[in-house]
Amino acid sequence: MSEDTTTYKWGDVVELQYGKSLKKDKRQGGPTRVYGSNGPIGWTDHKPQQTGPCVILGRKGAYRGVEYWDGPVWVIDTAYRVVPKKDTIDMRWLYYAVKAYGLGEIDDGSPIPSTTRAAVYIRDVFIPPLAEQKRIAHILGSFDDKIELNRKMNETLEAMAQALFKDWFVDFGPTRAKMEGKEPYLAPEIWELFPDKLGDDGVPEGWRERRLDEFFPVITGKKNANFADSEGVYPFFTCAIEQTLYTNSYSFDADAILLAGNGNFNVKWYRGKFEAYQRTYVLIPYKSQLLSILHALMQYFLNDLVVGHKGSVINYLTKGMITGYSITLPNDEVLCKLSPSFNKLYRLYERSLREGKALEAMRDALLNKIF
Repeated sequence: MSEDTTTYKWGDVVELQYGKSLKKDKRQGGPTRVYGSNGPIGWTDHKPQQTGPCVILGRKGAYRGVEYWDGPVWVIDTAYRVVPKKDTIDMRWLYYAVKAYGLGEIDDGSPIPSTTRAAVYIRDVFIPPLAEQKRIAHILGSFDDKIELNRKMNETLEAMAQALFKDWFVDFGPTRAKMEGKEPYLAPEIWELFPDKLGDDGVPEGWRERRLDEFFPVITGKKNANFADSEGVYPFFTCAIEQTLYTNSYSFDADAILLAGNGNFNVKWYRGKFEAYQRTYVLIPYKSQLLSILHALMQYFLNDLVVGHKGSVINYLTKGMITGYSITLPNDEVLCKLSPSFNKLYRLYERSLREGKALEAMRDALLNKIF
């Protein structure tokens, strides 16, 4: 720490500005990123509260994250925008300072864990000169920039898996191509797995409607959000989009799909030991080699599952909604022969994810040394 570092109270340095509520149906798309206590929760076309850069601090809930966004932003009422009172504060340095000082871990003792402005404002913060702030932000930011590149790569890989799933199992592309006399665009051993024509029902011959409970049992997680442990080693999957919590025990050891049953409906997957929140569904395929293809399926049809009959998003998914959902698919033998094409994409995804986790660990170790 620089000898020129000055001690302040957080309340002298920043203002924690309350976010504003925004209904779920207003977070479905647009140029402005929406943040809540747990992190990003969608996009909106509402006028942004701030054009960026912005530091977001969770206000309510068991997990109150810290986020940095360099574009237009809307923060809902479960989080704060951290706004500097001084023009000698670098915004990215501020983001790392808020993380390092653990402001999201301050608890007021209420039944719903919360971080209050009063509890933050009275705490000390050591602020180096602006030039040193920028150096610190550059060093730590180089890790986060690489982590972001990995995240974008994973988004691309997921998009490729979704495009492949749509072509094969929604548009029936290979079968239609055969019917139109087109040249094979897949490897011969894959091309021959697709029927030569559609049946009277408009689907490939030999394929049928198959319920999801043919592929996995639907198990509900049992732990509440307070089960998380900051020193934990096993992933703790909740309904949050990002997996950020850990525990020191586990209930599952499997190749599994994780389906958020309410809130920010999303689909994740994991191989190994983990724990699950009570509103998260754990889907462990009967045939583990189908994990990647079933994950792509759940992602593709997630919107169908969570949109009600009247076109509005439901509040939560029930077990029956999942088990009874059906899709036109071939038999398991064919699916197992098609799955390697998806497995290749998911192996690349896993490798990128591991690299990202390693970078996060190095960044966090450096963060603790600097602050």
